[in-house]
Amino acid sequence: MLARIQDEYIALEEHTRRRVYFMEKRTYYNEGNPNNITRAALFIFFMRTCYNGIYSVKP
Repeated sequence: MLARIQDEYIALEEHTRRRVYFMEKRTYYNEGNPNNITRAALFIFFMRTCYNGIYSVKP
């Protein structure tokens, strides 16, 4: 799930399109009642992308 979300996000090269994608996922996380797996994947995605990527992973 997380890999799919990240691949979709990375495929968007324009900053504006990435922002729209992020905001759509954030709205779904807050209001869409996702299942636990989706909620966890989105949480990690948010930590990797917002606030200049506070959460980092060694390649």
